[in-house]
Amino acid sequence: MVLVIWLTLVYTMAMMSNNYTQVSLLYSKIESPGIMSFWFAKPDGFDFQAGQYVKIFIKENQDPRDRISCRSMSIASSPQEPWLQFSMSLSDSEFKKYMESLKPGDSIWISEPAGPFVLPENQESEVYCIAGGIGVTPFRSMFVDLVERDRVRLQRVKFYHVAKELFLFDRELCELPIEQERVPFALMAEKLEEKKIELVESRAYLYISGSPRFVVGVRRILQLMGVSNERIILDSFAGYKEEI
Repeated sequence: MVLVIWLTLVYTMAMMSNNYTQVSLLYSKIESPGIMSFWFAKPDGFDFQAGQYVKIFIKENQDPRDRISCRSMSIASSPQEPWLQFSMSLSDSEFKKYMESLKPGDSIWISEPAGPFVLPENQESEVYCIAGGIGVTPFRSMFVDLVERDRVRLQRVKFYHVAKELFLFDRELCELPIEQERVPFALMAEKLEEKKIELVESRAYLYISGSPRFVVGVRRILQLMGVSNERIILDSFAGYKEEI
C-alpha cells in the first residue's frame, strides 16, 4: 500500500512538473491519401534540437499515457524555422481523426521537446541516416538544420529513404547536397549488404527511424554484419506498419 501511494505521488509530481504549451494551427495539407502534414505557430523561446520529439495532446490536462488524447511525434521542422511542423499517417483512431479535423486557428498542447535522436556535435565521421516511410520526419529537421548551420557536416551525411510508394519531402530533400537514395522496402537488406565493408570498417554512426518492425529489422541486419551497437541510434515510431 505504501509503495502504491509513493508511486502515485511520484507520478503526480512528474505530471505537475511537465510544461505543456498551447499552439495554434497555421495550416495543414494532405501529402498523399494516407499522410498529412501540419504547421503550428512556434511559441517564443521554444528551443529544441533537430531530431527531437514532443508529446501532442488534443485536449488540455490529459494523461500522457492516454493513447486516445496523446501521442509522441517527431518535429519535422528545423530549430531555425519559425513554425513547428509535424507529419503523420492517417487512420481511424480518435487522435488522428481529431488532428485531421483541425482548422487554422484551432489549438493543441505540446510538451517540452525531448529525445536523444540527435546528431553528435563536431562529428567528423560519416553519418548514415536510414528512414522507413514517415520515419523521415526527424531527418528533415536534421538536414535543414545543417543547411543553416554547417554545410560541411551535411556533406558527410548519407541518406537512404525506404518506402513503398510515397517518399515524403522527396522534392525538398532531393535538392540538398547530400548523398541520398530512394530504396523500395523489398531491397533494403540487399542495399545494406552492398555497403557491408564500408559500414563495418568505418567509424560512421547509423541513425534508423521508422516503424518498430523496420527499426528492429534494419538493426538486426547491421548487427549480423558486425556493426557495433554503440554506432546504431534508433527512433521507433509506434503505431505505423511499414514492412521491411
